[in-house]
Amino acid sequence: MRGETRTGFAFPWAGAIWFPGPQPMQAVDFSGRSVLRFRTRGDGRAYAVMLFGAGAAATVPPMVPFAAGPEWAVVEIPLESFATADPSIIAGLAFVTPAPLGSFAFELDDVEVR
Repeated sequence: MRGETRTGFAFPWAGAIWFPGPQPMQAVDFSGRSVLRFRTRGDGRAYAVMLFGAGAAATVPPMVPFAAGPEWAVVEIPLESFATADPSIIAGLAFVTPAPLGSFAFELDDVEVR
């Protein structure tokens, strides 16, 4: 993914979102699983994963940072790292560049919840 974040929005960010359910924002029960795992590479900037819940828990999504260096690397993030997240109602995972503003480039592959 290549792009650019600019001023003019209250919460500028850009990236990609993965909906694990059959429809966007339909919750999937990942109880009994404990780790988000994916491969990434990029421009060396800091990025973040946002975890979206469904229903009443769909408030400000918790975020966990990760780095996307020039070589492919495996990133594993324990689900418990997402403060306030409930693994039984995961509706989406967004891989984003929250800051700073400007150009960015990163790639993702093999996204899974284990």
